[in-house]
Amino acid sequence: MAPVSFWSTPGTYIHWAARHKPAIFWSMVVGSMGPVVVVVAPPIRRFFGDGPRSQIPLTYPGESVNIQHAQHAGRKQELEQEIGAYREDHDGYHPATTIEQ
Repeated sequence: MAPVSFWSTPGTYIHWAARHKPAIFWSMVVGSMGPVVVVVAPPIRRFFGDGPRSQIPLTYPGESVNIQHAQHAGRKQELEQEIGAYREDHDGYHPATTIEQ
């Protein structure tokens, strides 16, 4: 049997490709699932409780954020002692060399 053209008889071509060129057949199957998933997936995700994503932060939190968090948690003195001990162990170097008031 001669190779079949897709545009003249699509059904016959799909049947022929499934037998003689399985890579073409399965690429058509997987490729045709893309538009279907775009329509079907969001309602399924909502059904299982997958809500909207939180916004991605645009800045990287620095050491001052950790110190502010420690102040709110009531751990400022403890954090100052940890930083002092770290400085003694590492010849005075610490990324957060100053503690904001």
